[in-house]
Amino acid sequence: MYKNVEQLFQDAIAKKFDGYNHSSYHTREKNHGRQEIRNYLMLSDVTQQINPNYEWSNLSSIANK
Repeated sequence: MYKNVEQLFQDAIAKKFDGYNHSSYHTREKNHGRQEIRNYLMLSDVTQQINPNYEWSNLSSIANK
């Protein structure tokens, strides 16, 4: 499943999310003299692409940090 998830994110990014239901969230923090930027990406409605045999019955979204 890991390879399927990785491939799905690569494909979505390459296609600029065309045809993908997605959302993103970004945070910025300054602490201890450094700046941290975190980017989160979620793909929804992906059951058929990563779980075609429905081994994970409630899986419908995946996220990447």
